[in-house]
Amino acid sequence: MEQKSNDKKKIPPLSTKESFISIGKGLFSNQAVIDSRRLPWYWALLVFLLDFAIVWIPSLSKGYTSDPASFLTSAGNSGLDSGFKTAYHEAYFQNITIQDNKAFSFGDLDSYSDLDAHAVENRWNFAGAEGKSLSKGTYADTGANYSGISGVSKTSGLSYDFYLDVIASKQNPIDSQTSSSSSATSSSSVVYEDTGYTTYLEIYVIPELVQENNDQFTTYRNNFLNYVILNRDPSNTTSTATGRFPHSSLILGKDNLTLVVYPLRSAKTNSALASYAGYVPDGFAKMPAESGQKLVDFLGVTEKTSDDAAAYQKMESLFGHAARQSQILATWQNVGIISAIMGGAILVGAIILLIMEKRKTSVVKTTVFGAFAQSINLMLVGAILSMALGFMNATYSFMVIVATVLLRIMWMANRITPPPTADDKPLYQARS
Repeated sequence: MEQKSNDKKKIPPLSTKESFISIGKGLFSNQAVIDSRRLPWYWALLVFLLDFAIVWIPSLSKGYTSDPASFLTSAGNSGLDSGFKTAYHEAYFQNITIQDNKAFSFGDLDSYSDLDAHAVENRWNFAGAEGKSLSKGTYADTGANYSGISGVSKTSGLSYDFYLDVIASKQNPIDSQTSSSSSATSSSSVVYEDTGYTTYLEIYVIPELVQENNDQFTTYRNNFLNYVILNRDPSNTTSTATGRFPHSSLILGKDNLTLVVYPLRSAKTNSALASYAGYVPDGFAKMPAESGQKLVDFLGVTEKTSDDAAAYQKMESLFGHAARQSQILATWQNVGIISAIMGGAILVGAIILLIMEKRKTSVVKTTVFGAFAQSINLMLVGAILSMALGFMNATYSFMVIVATVLLRIMWMANRITPPPTADDKPLYQARS
């Protein structure tokens, strides 16, 4: 019996030279991408790995080489250096000690504090008690405070006392009541704080705030920032405006540091220039300190204000090390996100190509592997563009991956299923 012949001809794989050319030309040629359905599996695997490795470069480069506390010593640090250098010489700050577990101990802060019921509001209004550098308040982050308010979706249930220090100067205030800018087509007016003071830094010491339960800690810290420091309206979820004029603020917990930086010239519509979060024991793990040592002694603060610059530089290093682990974690989270987007784009591209090339009208025939090989190859240019834009903005790197797979497949469609021509139209025989 004669063996039945197989009508399906096996597509021969590309040679090494042809594979290399197909991959290179695939950066700009849609036909080269179609030809890459014949790539050997090891070449497809290599390009697949390249797609991912290339898009990781911006995240890994920034995550492992940048200093998370560099804004402290940048030229535009909004007077943070002046604020911290003043705080170094406050009695309460000089009483902060480093414990065995590398967390802070603050001592008796009540002795430095105005304990009046309106002490915090008075301190914000530069009317704190004479001879007291701090004002004491309490923030209870409980659901009862925000009952029926949709803007607060989550509370921690925690309640802590806090102590506020406002570091400001009445000399050469930069505040003015209004600043207007206009053009032929638009005009705007921004209202700035007008107190006669320049506020360099607000320090909120929360002695019992610890980072043990990370979920509760994060919720409390975020709600404290929004509804105490910035006094946002929790019922208005569409506005980012603050209830009070925002200033650079440090939340100083037992084992944690949180800092938000705002322009010196304060307007309620200002956005934060920088934000920072650090875990104190991580900082001291890299910069060893003796148990019971005063923080100011560790930093090198002396009675001479000329030594404050070196102390501030050392504090910047401490802040940098304290945030390093969280920065590394965030880096790999970003790598995971962009990997998922790249993997999803390759999968979607392969499915679309497989469907297109299995149609009867397709002039290109392929297999499941061939569809994936094409999708992997077409995304190489997307990976390169994503890397280039990722150094500027991570959002752009995500967008260009999605745009690449959609646009290139759309352009390839005419080659895979070309529109019918006059020669392709059926001829109908006339009736006799």
